[in-house]
Amino acid sequence: MNPQELLSHFSILKDYRQDWKVKHSLSDILLLTVCGLIAGAEGEKKLQFLVKSILTCWSASAILKMEHPSQT
Repeated sequence: MNPQELLSHFSILKDYRQDWKVKHSLSDILLLTVCGLIAGAEGEKKLQFLVKSILTCWSASAILKMEHPSQT
């Protein structure tokens, strides 16, 4: 099962959190949690570290893909 399939399954879940407190979508949190558990993260602290690492990599990747103003 690929990540997009997992996200589509997670997207049907109702998110009961208060909108103003939400920083990440519930489906993203669940996907990262499943990936962390598959990667062998055991316990809350290790899972938290792994998820922060993944988010940092994704953020860095997004920044690197941004078009530089001088290229426009």
